Amino acid sequence: MIRDHALHLYFFVLPDVLNIDSILDISDDPNDPGHILLHDSFDIKQLGTDISDVVIGAAIHAPYPTIGGFLKLPDPSKFPDLITRLENIRPQVIRGIKTFFDYKEVLIRNSDYMSLRNNKQFDFIDGEIINSTGKKISEDKFHNFLKSVVIPYSQAEGYVFSDVHDDYLVGSLARINFNKDLLNERTKKDTAEYLKVFPSNNIYHNNLAQAIEILHCVDDALDIFKTIKIVDEKPVRKLPQSGIGVGVVEAPRGILYHMASVNDKGMIDDYDVIVPTAQNQINIENDLKKYFNENIEKDETVLKLNAEKIIRAYDPCMSCATNFLKMEITRL
Repeated sequence: MIRDHALHLYFFVLPDVLNIDSILDISDDPNDPGHILLHDSFDIKQLGTDISDVVIGAAIHAPYPTIGGFLKLPDPSKFPDLITRLENIRPQVIRGIKTFFDYKEVLIRNSDYMSLRNNKQFDFIDGEIINSTGKKISEDKFHNFLKSVVIPYSQAEGYVFSDVHDDYLVGSLARINFNKDLLNERTKKDTAEYLKVFPSNNIYHNNLAQAIEILHCVDDALDIFKTIKIVDEKPVRKLPQSGIGVGVVEAPRGILYHMASVNDKGMIDDYDVIVPTAQNQINIENDLKKYFNENIEKDETVLKLNAEKIIRAYDPCMSCATNFLKMEITRL
Protein backbone atom coordinates (compact mmCIF):
# COMPACT_ATOMS: atom_id res chain seq x y z
CA MET A 1 0.00 0.00 0.00
CA ILE A 2 2.77 2.47 0.91
CA ARG A 3 4.54 2.28 -2.43
CA ASP A 4 1.47 1.91 -4.64
CA HIS A 5 -0.52 4.73 -3.04
CA ALA A 6 2.52 7.03 -3.16
CA LEU A 7 2.97 6.39 -6.88
CA HIS A 8 -0.64 7.25 -7.63
CA LEU A 9 -0.97 10.25 -5.33
CA TYR A 10 2.28 12.04 -6.06
CA PHE A 11 2.91 11.15 -9.70
CA PHE A 12 -0.66 11.19 -11.05
CA VAL A 13 -2.79 13.34 -8.71
CA LEU A 14 -0.29 15.89 -7.39
CA PRO A 15 -0.08 17.69 -10.77
CA ASP A 16 -3.87 18.19 -10.58
CA VAL A 17 -3.50 19.59 -7.06
CA LEU A 18 -0.75 21.97 -8.19
CA ASN A 19 -2.64 22.85 -11.41
CA ILE A 20 0.23 21.76 -13.66
CA ASP A 21 0.43 19.27 -16.50
CA SER A 22 2.85 16.75 -14.95
CA ILE A 23 5.52 16.34 -12.30
CA LEU A 24 8.06 17.48 -14.92
CA ASP A 25 6.65 20.99 -14.45
CA ILE A 26 7.43 21.08 -10.72
CA SER A 27 9.96 23.74 -9.77
CA ASP A 28 13.60 22.83 -9.11
CA ASP A 29 13.61 25.27 -6.20
CA PRO A 30 14.14 23.09 -3.09
CA ASN A 31 11.90 25.46 -1.10
CA ASP A 32 8.98 25.17 -3.51
CA PRO A 33 6.07 23.25 -1.91
CA GLY A 34 5.64 21.08 -5.00
CA HIS A 35 9.34 20.24 -5.02
CA ILE A 36 9.20 19.28 -1.34
CA LEU A 37 6.16 17.03 -1.91
CA LEU A 38 7.76 15.36 -4.92
CA HIS A 39 10.85 14.50 -2.91
CA ASP A 40 8.61 13.28 -0.09
CA SER A 41 7.15 10.87 -2.63
CA PHE A 42 10.59 9.55 -3.57
CA ASP A 43 11.35 8.84 0.10
CA ILE A 44 7.96 7.23 0.79
CA LYS A 45 8.03 5.07 -2.33
CA GLN A 46 11.62 3.97 -1.71
CA LEU A 47 10.81 3.00 1.87
CA GLY A 48 7.87 0.90 0.67
CA THR A 49 10.15 -0.84 -1.82
CA ASP A 50 12.84 -1.48 0.80
CA ILE A 51 10.29 -3.00 3.20
CA SER A 52 9.21 -5.37 0.43
CA ASP A 53 12.83 -6.28 -0.27
CA VAL A 54 13.46 -7.16 3.38
CA VAL A 55 10.22 -9.03 4.07
CA ILE A 56 9.48 -10.82 0.79
CA GLY A 57 12.79 -10.64 -1.07
CA ALA A 58 11.92 -8.29 -3.94
CA ALA A 59 9.84 -5.27 -4.85
CA ILE A 60 7.57 -7.45 -7.00
CA HIS A 61 7.24 -11.19 -7.76
CA ALA A 62 8.37 -12.06 -4.25
CA PRO A 63 10.73 -15.07 -4.03
CA TYR A 64 10.57 -15.59 -0.22
CA PRO A 65 6.90 -16.49 0.48
CA THR A 66 5.47 -19.80 -0.66
CA ILE A 67 2.37 -21.85 0.03
CA GLY A 68 2.60 -22.84 3.68
CA GLY A 69 5.34 -20.46 4.78
CA PHE A 70 8.60 -18.88 3.64
CA LEU A 71 11.39 -20.34 1.50
CA LYS A 72 13.66 -17.76 3.12
CA LEU A 73 12.78 -15.87 6.29
CA PRO A 74 13.19 -12.08 6.63
CA ASP A 75 16.41 -10.99 8.34
CA PRO A 76 15.56 -9.36 11.73
CA SER A 77 18.91 -7.54 11.76
CA LYS A 78 17.50 -5.25 9.06
CA PHE A 79 14.45 -4.25 11.10
CA PRO A 80 16.06 -1.47 13.24
CA ASP A 81 16.99 0.57 10.17
CA LEU A 82 13.45 0.23 8.81
CA ILE A 83 12.01 1.27 12.19
CA THR A 84 14.12 4.45 12.17
CA ARG A 85 13.13 5.29 8.61
CA LEU A 86 9.45 4.64 9.30
CA GLU A 87 9.52 7.03 12.27
CA ASN A 88 11.32 9.65 10.19
CA ILE A 89 8.88 9.38 7.27
CA ARG A 90 5.75 10.14 9.32
CA PRO A 91 5.98 13.97 9.06
CA GLN A 92 6.36 13.68 5.29
CA VAL A 93 3.32 11.41 5.05
CA ILE A 94 1.27 13.77 7.22
CA ARG A 95 2.30 16.67 4.97
CA GLY A 96 0.87 14.71 2.04
CA ILE A 97 -2.37 14.02 3.92
CA LYS A 98 -2.88 17.76 4.50
CA THR A 99 -2.15 18.44 0.82
CA PHE A 100 -4.82 16.05 -0.41
CA PHE A 101 -7.25 17.23 2.28
CA ASP A 102 -6.85 20.79 0.97
CA TYR A 103 -7.60 19.62 -2.60
CA LYS A 104 -11.23 20.72 -2.77
CA GLU A 105 -12.53 19.13 -5.98
CA VAL A 106 -16.02 17.69 -5.56
CA LEU A 107 -18.07 15.09 -7.38
CA ILE A 108 -20.76 13.56 -5.19
CA ARG A 109 -22.91 10.63 -6.22
CA ASN A 110 -24.68 8.19 -3.93
CA SER A 111 -22.54 5.16 -4.77
CA ASP A 112 -22.67 1.72 -3.20
CA TYR A 113 -19.38 0.81 -1.49
CA MET A 114 -17.81 -2.57 -0.83
CA SER A 115 -14.79 -3.62 1.22
CA LEU A 116 -13.49 -6.13 3.73
CA ARG A 117 -14.14 -5.51 7.41
CA ASN A 118 -12.41 -7.31 10.23
CA ASN A 119 -13.96 -6.15 13.49
CA LYS A 120 -10.65 -6.56 15.34
CA GLN A 121 -8.41 -4.40 13.15
CA PHE A 122 -8.06 -2.47 9.90
CA ASP A 123 -7.26 -5.45 7.71
CA PHE A 124 -6.32 -5.88 4.05
CA ILE A 125 -6.26 -9.69 4.19
CA ASP A 126 -8.97 -11.08 6.43
CA GLY A 127 -12.58 -10.20 7.10
CA GLU A 128 -16.13 -10.28 5.83
CA ILE A 129 -17.11 -8.50 2.65
CA ILE A 130 -19.61 -5.75 3.44
CA ASN A 131 -21.46 -3.17 1.36
CA SER A 132 -23.38 0.03 1.97
CA THR A 133 -26.64 -1.77 2.71
CA GLY A 134 -24.97 -3.66 5.57
CA LYS A 135 -24.98 -6.96 3.70
CA LYS A 136 -22.18 -9.32 4.80
CA ILE A 137 -20.73 -11.94 2.47
CA SER A 138 -18.17 -14.65 3.18
CA GLU A 139 -15.34 -14.75 0.66
CA ASP A 140 -16.32 -18.17 -0.71
CA LYS A 141 -19.75 -16.74 -1.64
CA PHE A 142 -18.45 -13.48 -3.14
CA HIS A 143 -18.58 -14.66 -6.74
CA ASN A 144 -22.26 -15.59 -6.37
CA PHE A 145 -23.17 -11.94 -5.85
CA LEU A 146 -21.25 -10.52 -8.81
CA LYS A 147 -22.58 -10.40 -12.34
CA SER A 148 -20.19 -9.77 -15.21
CA VAL A 149 -21.45 -7.16 -17.66
CA VAL A 150 -20.33 -6.93 -21.27
CA ILE A 151 -19.77 -3.30 -22.22
CA PRO A 152 -20.40 -3.39 -25.98
CA TYR A 153 -18.44 -0.25 -26.88
CA SER A 154 -15.41 -1.17 -24.76
CA GLN A 155 -12.82 -3.91 -24.35
CA ALA A 156 -13.22 -3.54 -20.58
CA GLU A 157 -15.38 -5.84 -18.48
CA GLY A 158 -17.65 -4.47 -15.77
CA TYR A 159 -19.49 -5.90 -12.77
CA VAL A 160 -22.76 -5.23 -11.00
CA PHE A 161 -23.67 -6.49 -7.55
CA SER A 162 -26.47 -8.96 -6.98
CA ASP A 163 -28.70 -7.67 -9.82
CA VAL A 164 -29.80 -4.94 -7.42
CA HIS A 165 -27.19 -2.22 -7.79
CA ASP A 166 -26.21 -0.69 -11.13
CA ASP A 167 -22.68 -0.11 -9.89
CA TYR A 168 -20.46 -0.17 -6.82
CA LEU A 169 -17.10 1.19 -5.73
CA VAL A 170 -14.09 -0.55 -4.16
CA GLY A 171 -10.82 0.91 -2.92
CA SER A 172 -9.50 3.25 -0.25
CA LEU A 173 -12.64 5.39 -0.08
CA ALA A 174 -14.76 2.31 0.64
CA ARG A 175 -12.26 1.01 3.21
CA ILE A 176 -12.05 4.28 5.14
CA ASN A 177 -15.82 4.82 4.93
CA PHE A 178 -16.41 1.45 6.59
CA ASN A 179 -13.31 1.00 8.73
CA LYS A 180 -11.99 4.35 9.94
CA ASP A 181 -12.72 3.29 13.52
CA LEU A 182 -10.23 0.44 13.11
CA LEU A 183 -7.25 2.48 11.93
CA ASN A 184 -4.02 2.35 13.92
CA GLU A 185 -4.49 4.41 17.10
CA ARG A 186 -1.52 6.61 16.31
CA THR A 187 -2.88 7.23 12.81
CA LYS A 188 -6.31 8.14 14.18
CA LYS A 189 -4.75 10.62 16.60
CA ASP A 190 -2.71 12.42 13.94
CA THR A 191 -5.46 12.45 11.29
CA ALA A 192 -8.48 13.14 13.51
CA GLU A 193 -9.34 16.40 11.73
CA TYR A 194 -9.13 14.81 8.28
CA LEU A 195 -11.13 11.72 9.24
CA LYS A 196 -14.16 13.90 9.98
CA VAL A 197 -15.01 14.02 6.26
CA PHE A 198 -15.67 10.26 6.22
CA PRO A 199 -17.94 8.56 5.39
CA SER A 200 -17.93 10.49 2.12
CA ASN A 201 -19.61 10.18 -1.28
CA ASN A 202 -17.08 12.51 -2.92
CA ILE A 203 -14.91 10.41 -5.24
CA TYR A 204 -12.04 12.88 -4.85
CA HIS A 205 -11.81 11.85 -1.21
CA ASN A 206 -10.39 8.55 -2.48
CA ASN A 207 -7.11 10.47 -2.76
CA LEU A 208 -7.32 11.59 0.87
CA ALA A 209 -8.26 8.07 1.95
CA GLN A 210 -5.17 6.69 0.22
CA ALA A 211 -2.95 9.24 1.93
CA ILE A 212 -4.39 8.27 5.32
CA GLU A 213 -3.86 4.58 4.52
CA ILE A 214 -0.18 5.27 3.86
CA LEU A 215 0.18 6.60 7.41
CA HIS A 216 -1.80 3.66 8.80
CA CYS A 217 0.54 1.22 7.02
CA VAL A 218 3.59 3.10 8.30
CA ASP A 219 2.29 2.91 11.87
CA ASP A 220 1.27 -0.74 11.55
CA ALA A 221 4.69 -1.58 10.09
CA LEU A 222 6.33 0.11 13.07
CA ASP A 223 4.27 -1.97 15.49
CA ILE A 224 5.07 -5.19 13.62
CA PHE A 225 8.81 -4.62 13.24
CA LYS A 226 9.10 -3.68 16.92
CA THR A 227 7.28 -6.76 18.24
CA ILE A 228 7.53 -9.64 15.75
CA LYS A 229 9.58 -12.71 16.62
CA ILE A 230 10.87 -14.59 13.58
CA VAL A 231 10.66 -18.34 14.16
CA ASP A 232 12.71 -20.60 11.90
CA GLU A 233 10.00 -22.86 10.46
CA LYS A 234 9.96 -24.91 7.31
CA PRO A 235 7.01 -24.43 4.93
CA VAL A 236 4.09 -26.78 5.50
CA ARG A 237 4.31 -29.68 3.04
CA LYS A 238 1.45 -29.58 0.59
CA LEU A 239 -0.16 -32.85 -0.49
CA PRO A 240 -1.69 -33.05 -3.99
CA GLN A 241 -5.48 -33.15 -3.80
CA SER A 242 -8.42 -31.84 -5.75
CA GLY A 243 -10.44 -28.88 -4.58
CA ILE A 244 -11.37 -25.26 -5.08
CA GLY A 245 -9.69 -22.41 -3.26
CA VAL A 246 -11.09 -18.90 -2.98
CA GLY A 247 -9.36 -15.79 -1.68
CA VAL A 248 -10.56 -12.21 -1.32
CA VAL A 249 -8.09 -9.54 -0.22
CA GLU A 250 -7.83 -5.77 -0.36
CA ALA A 251 -5.33 -4.79 -3.03
CA PRO A 252 -4.37 -1.09 -3.05
CA ARG A 253 -7.14 -0.32 -5.56
CA GLY A 254 -9.79 -2.42 -3.82
CA ILE A 255 -11.19 -5.92 -3.48
CA LEU A 256 -9.23 -8.56 -5.41
CA TYR A 257 -10.82 -11.97 -5.95
CA HIS A 258 -8.95 -15.18 -6.86
CA MET A 259 -10.45 -18.63 -7.42
CA ALA A 260 -8.36 -21.70 -8.25
CA SER A 261 -9.64 -25.17 -9.12
CA VAL A 262 -7.03 -27.88 -8.55
CA ASN A 263 -7.17 -31.49 -9.79
CA ASP A 264 -6.11 -34.58 -7.85
CA LYS A 265 -2.54 -34.18 -9.13
CA GLY A 266 -2.30 -30.76 -7.57
CA MET A 267 -2.39 -29.02 -10.94
CA ILE A 268 -4.55 -25.96 -11.55
CA ASP A 269 -7.18 -26.66 -14.19
CA ASP A 270 -9.25 -23.49 -13.84
CA TYR A 271 -8.55 -20.01 -12.50
CA ASP A 272 -10.58 -16.84 -12.16
CA VAL A 273 -9.47 -13.34 -11.18
CA ILE A 274 -11.66 -10.29 -10.63
CA VAL A 275 -9.56 -7.13 -10.28
CA PRO A 276 -10.60 -3.87 -8.59
CA THR A 277 -10.49 -1.68 -11.69
CA ALA A 278 -12.97 -3.97 -13.47
CA GLN A 279 -15.30 -3.69 -10.48
CA ASN A 280 -15.05 0.11 -10.57
CA GLN A 281 -15.55 0.34 -14.32
CA ILE A 282 -19.30 1.00 -14.35
CA ASN A 283 -19.08 3.32 -11.34
CA ILE A 284 -16.47 5.41 -13.16
CA GLU A 285 -18.70 5.67 -16.22
CA ASN A 286 -21.70 6.72 -14.15
CA ASP A 287 -19.65 9.39 -12.39
CA LEU A 288 -18.57 10.70 -15.79
CA LYS A 289 -22.19 10.75 -17.00
CA LYS A 290 -23.17 12.79 -13.95
CA TYR A 291 -20.32 15.23 -14.51
CA PHE A 292 -21.05 15.72 -18.22
CA ASN A 293 -24.79 16.08 -17.70
CA GLU A 294 -24.20 18.84 -15.16
CA ASN A 295 -21.40 20.63 -17.05
CA ILE A 296 -21.96 20.04 -20.76
CA GLU A 297 -22.02 23.77 -21.51
CA LYS A 298 -18.36 24.13 -20.47
CA ASP A 299 -15.45 24.30 -22.88
CA GLU A 300 -14.27 20.98 -24.28
CA THR A 301 -10.77 21.45 -22.82
CA VAL A 302 -12.24 21.89 -19.34
CA LEU A 303 -14.51 18.87 -19.78
CA LYS A 304 -11.61 16.68 -20.87
CA LEU A 305 -9.35 17.76 -17.99
CA ASN A 306 -12.02 17.20 -15.35
CA ALA A 307 -13.00 13.85 -16.85
CA GLU A 308 -9.36 12.81 -16.52
CA LYS A 309 -9.32 14.00 -12.90
CA ILE A 310 -12.39 11.90 -12.10
CA ILE A 311 -10.85 8.80 -13.67
CA ARG A 312 -7.55 9.44 -11.89
CA ALA A 313 -9.33 9.72 -8.54
CA TYR A 314 -10.24 6.03 -8.81
CA ASP A 315 -6.56 5.07 -9.22
CA PRO A 316 -7.25 2.68 -12.10
CA CYS A 317 -4.59 0.09 -12.95
CA MET A 318 -1.55 1.62 -14.62
CA SER A 319 -2.43 0.52 -18.16
CA CYS A 320 -5.89 2.09 -17.70
CA ALA A 321 -4.46 5.23 -16.12
CA THR A 322 -1.91 5.94 -18.85
CA ASN A 323 -3.90 5.15 -22.02
CA PHE A 324 -6.71 7.70 -21.99
CA LEU A 325 -8.51 10.00 -22.83
CA LYS A 326 -9.96 10.20 -26.34
CA MET A 327 -13.11 12.28 -26.20
CA GLU A 328 -15.58 13.18 -28.90
CA ILE A 329 -18.44 15.52 -28.04
CA THR A 330 -21.53 15.89 -30.21
CA ARG A 331 -23.64 18.86 -29.17
CA LEU A 332 -27.30 18.65 -30.21
